[in-house]
Amino acid sequence: MSQTAELYQMNASEKITALRDMLGINQNRFSQLIGVAPSTMTRLERGTPNKPSQDTLQKIADTFNEVTIEWLENDQDETMPSALTMTNERPIAQNDHEGKRLRRFVERHKPTLNQELIGKEIGVSRNQVGAYYNTERFRQNVRINILKALGKLLDRNVTPEEVFGEARTAATSVPTNLIAVPRLSVADRPKLDAKYLDEVQSNFMPSMRPETAMYAPKQAVSVEQHKRAYAIEVGNSDRMEPLYFTGYWLLGLALEPADYSRLFDGSVAIVTSDGEFLLKRVIANNLRTTGVLELGSFTTERGGTVQLRKSDIQLMFSIPGIIYGLNA
Repeated sequence: MSQTAELYQMNASEKITALRDMLGINQNRFSQLIGVAPSTMTRLERGTPNKPSQDTLQKIADTFNEVTIEWLENDQDETMPSALTMTNERPIAQNDHEGKRLRRFVERHKPTLNQELIGKEIGVSRNQVGAYYNTERFRQNVRINILKALGKLLDRNVTPEEVFGEARTAATSVPTNLIAVPRLSVADRPKLDAKYLDEVQSNFMPSMRPETAMYAPKQAVSVEQHKRAYAIEVGNSDRMEPLYFTGYWLLGLALEPADYSRLFDGSVAIVTSDGEFLLKRVIANNLRTTGVLELGSFTTERGGTVQLRKSDIQLMFSIPGIIYGLNA
């Protein structure tokens, strides 16, 4: 065989690794999606054994619409799918069901998760959570309550894919280079305070309620910033043309008060102590010296400047950029 042919050969293990890379997820998450143990996934990517079992290949082919066993086994076919979507319904084997998958998820996250803690968050007894483990398929409202409880206990967003092995359908698939952030619309402005933001984050379940989410580029939001990231709608009264127009959605990162004095340029969204919402650009930040933050519209023709003291600021968001309405 020529060197050129060898160069473009791609065995099953390499294809599996490439599929995971396309999704932008780690080995543990990928193993959950295809229904194998994490240790199996590690061995697959190492190429030990040399050839994955037929059962494993079948699970992968059953998971993704664009993947077949024939493609995985054909070392001569190095082409990769242009995108990956999950099958609409993953069949549940007779010896497996949603309750068992929930139990395995809980066991993987002990001691942070247990029946008593989950029951307390949901508002049911420990025995009721035990009964959940024998449930073949949950009603929608029960699933939502379970996922919210798990997310609160783990202090992160928990998806149906992680717990129940389900995924988005092709119609609602989201590119892997985007990350979901909750919406703050113009109508939400009168309610904006720290407590309201906490409620928005704790109830944020984009896979179950996609209408509450917008999608920002992953490179714009670090892991540390994710819980502080929001999509902020531009209103008619914000007067930031030609930079931001009415109807735009901006990525906003909620700042800690200690960070207010560190923002020296760019745009900010501020909720004042009087409840007024301001979307402005930073003209001069002297909070650390004279105690005054000077803000203005994008152009002087759009309005004069505003001066605020730190005590005037209830919430402040830095604005890294425009999301442009990338909603699912």
